[in-house]
Amino acid sequence: MQRAYRNSEFIQFHANVLSIVTDTDPEKLKIADQVKAYKIPVTALDDVFKQQTSSPTTKELEAYDEARDFAIIGIRAVIEGYTYHYDKKSREAAQALLESINLYGTQLYKLNYQAQTTTLRNLISEWEQNASLKKAVTLLQLTDWVSHMKTVNTVFNNKFLERNSEYATATKENLSSMRDEAVTAYRVLMDHITAHATLNGTAALTNLINKLNALTDNYNTLIENRTRSTSEDESENQENTDNPTPQDIAAE
Repeated sequence: MQRAYRNSEFIQFHANVLSIVTDTDPEKLKIADQVKAYKIPVTALDDVFKQQTSSPTTKELEAYDEARDFAIIGIRAVIEGYTYHYDKKSREAAQALLESINLYGTQLYKLNYQAQTTTLRNLISEWEQNASLKKAVTLLQLTDWVSHMKTVNTVFNNKFLERNSEYATATKENLSSMRDEAVTAYRVLMDHITAHATLNGTAALTNLINKLNALTDNYNTLIENRTRSTSEDESENQENTDNPTPQDIAAE
């Protein structure tokens, strides 16, 4: 089954798999060579990801992303409050602004980096250029807040491009290809575990398979819950990958 793992989730999943199989005496289970081969791409991927996420620009990016999240959350909350205002003009202004937001979604702060940047830019542009919406923003005294949101969204995008340049020069490693290498090694390992369990099933192998299946189920639930909470199926660090468990392989 195809699952959408962000890089952080992907790395943690495989790190957990590696920990589980390492703790089950690979030599005794005759999967030591496969575990060693699997460890190489997982470790390399983790090292590159740590290098990228430790970048000062990444920390700044996260701070500006949080700032624009707070801005749209706060602005929406105020607008929703005004939809119950006793003054009809204020109420109608709020309803118009809320409708304009909802055209883009109800949880804009959950969009991926690029999607949120574009969405907020378009929303703000609409509020600036549409006379009635611009008047509504002024009436509800949201002008400064919207201006702040525009600023942090612009700065965020500049920082995003800056970090992208850092990634291009800091390492020639390709996270996507490294993920593919990890998945390939993972599949080889799962194939061997399945083969040994089929030909010479032991309590240790059964226990290992149960642990791997439980781990995969937990991650699948995590991804399903996240994808249900947002209309976006992809994010900045999200790619589709197939991570079968020994049970999945045996069923194919």
